[in-house]
Amino acid sequence: MNSKKSKIKLNINLDNLKSDYFIQKFFNNINKKKSLEIIKNNKKLQKRLKVDLTDYKNYSELYSSIEIEIKPAIKKYGQFINIEKDNKKKILSYLF
Repeated sequence: MNSKKSKIKLNINLDNLKSDYFIQKFFNNINKKKSLEIIKNNKKLQKRLKVDLTDYKNYSELYSSIEIEIKPAIKKYGQFINIEKDNKKKILSYLF
């Protein structure tokens, strides 16, 4: 047997559906990531499903946010960030 998953391609024209309710039900049964990929380039579907940029931002913040912490080697490369002496106390009190 072949261990590769076969992909089924469906040719469905959602423009023929008059009711947005059925389209919403269809996309509710699909993974959120996959549904956003499907409607990414289709403005008509975005309007019918009431999907906008905030939906993409919320999804990316919840599921694919990456935080990088930079810790430079101490006294190896010199001063990492140039801070004026007047602002140094304000910034250090804010950070710590």
